[in-house]
Amino acid sequence: MQEEMSVKLNTEKDQAETDKEVVSVYKKQFQFVSLHGSDRQAFLFMHKLKMALHDLTNQQIGKIARMRSLSIEHEMPEELLSCLSLGSVVPKDNLCTEKFKLHVEDFKFYKNFHLHKKVDMTGIDKKAFITGMAVSGDKLLLCNCDWNHHMPQVLVFNKSGEYLANIEVKGAPWDIAVLPRSDQAVVVLPSTNSIQFIDTMKQVSGREIKMAGSDEKRGIAATDDKIFVGGMDRIVYILDHDGNLMSTIFSRGEKFCYLLSVSNCDLVYSDFSSIHRIKLDGSEVYSYKSPNLRNPKKIATDQLGNLYVAGKDSNNIHRITPDGTFLDIVLTEEDGIHHPRAINFDNSSNMLFMSNQSGKELDFCCTDFSCMHYTFMLLDLF
Repeated sequence: MQEEMSVKLNTEKDQAETDKEVVSVYKKQFQFVSLHGSDRQAFLFMHKLKMALHDLTNQQIGKIARMRSLSIEHEMPEELLSCLSLGSVVPKDNLCTEKFKLHVEDFKFYKNFHLHKKVDMTGIDKKAFITGMAVSGDKLLLCNCDWNHHMPQVLVFNKSGEYLANIEVKGAPWDIAVLPRSDQAVVVLPSTNSIQFIDTMKQVSGREIKMAGSDEKRGIAATDDKIFVGGMDRIVYILDHDGNLMSTIFSRGEKFCYLLSVSNCDLVYSDFSSIHRIKLDGSEVYSYKSPNLRNPKKIATDQLGNLYVAGKDSNNIHRITPDGTFLDIVLTEEDGIHHPRAINFDNSSNMLFMSNQSGKELDFCCTDFSCMHYTFMLLDLF
C-alpha cells in the first residue's frame, strides 16, 4: 500500500508542477501584454485568461475532491492485560475532507513613473549621503551614511516627505531592512563591521552585534525568521531575529553591495556591475547585466515580483522580471535621475522612493496603474 500511495503522490506532485508552469506562462503573457499591448488587446487577453483560470480552478477543485487522507488506527485487544500483544496498526484510506475557498487578489502593473516630489536632504544635513532606505508602516527610514559624520543616524520621514526625527546609531549606516510584522528594523554598519537593531515605533536604537570576519558588511535583508548580511568577502551571514548566527553562504559572484530577499527565500544582490539571484545553498539562479546599467546599487521589488535597480553611473532605473529578463527602463536622466543609490517600492501607496543626486536628494515618484488593474482567482485550502 505504501508503494501505491507513493506512486499516487508523485503523480499528483508532477501534475502540480505542470500547473505551476502553466500559471507562470500566463503571468509572463500578462506582463508582456500589459507593457506592450493596447487597452483593447489587454481587454481581449484578460477575457481569454479569465476563462483559462476558471478551467484551471475547476481542475484544482476536482483534484482536491479526489485526494485521499491516510491515517492509522490502533485496534485494542479485548483483554489487554491477559495478552502479550499491544494490538495492530491498520491503515485507513478515506476521501480527503479538506475544504477549499476562492478569494480574489488584485495585481497592478505599473506603467508610467513621474516625479511627484523631491526633498533637498542638505537642508537637514549639509553632508547628507543617503545610501539605504526601507518602509516601516507609515514611515520611511533613510540611512545617512556620511563616513566622517560625528553623529551617525537614520533619518525618519513620513510618506509625504516630511522630516520627523533621527535615530542615532553606532556607525555610518549603509542600508536597512525591516523585520516583517514587527516594529523592529536592522541596519548594517560597515565602518564598525556590525549590525544594530532599531525600534521603529519608539524611534530609538538598540543592540549592536559585531559580525564575523574583517571585511566590510554592506548588504542587509530580512524575512519572517531570518536576517541576511552580505559582506565584501562574498559571504552571506544568516542570523535569526535575535542576531544569532545560524549559517553562512559563499557566493561565486563578486562583492556584495546590496541585498534583497525575494520569493522562495532566494536572495538578489548587486555587486558593482551586475545583478545576481542565488539560492540559499549559494547556487546561482541567474545573472543580469546590461551595457545600459552601470554600477548598479540598491534593488526594490513590486507586487508582481519585478525588480527595480538603481543604476548609479547610468543615471537610470531598470525594471527586470522575477526570472531576470529585461522589461524596461522606467526612469532616465531626462526624468532628472542623476547618480541614484537607494530605492524602495511601496505597494500600499504605489510610490517609488529614491535617493537621487548622489544621495543628497530624496525623490517621490508616482506611477500610473489605473488601466492595468485586473483580478485573478486563486485557490487556497483552509
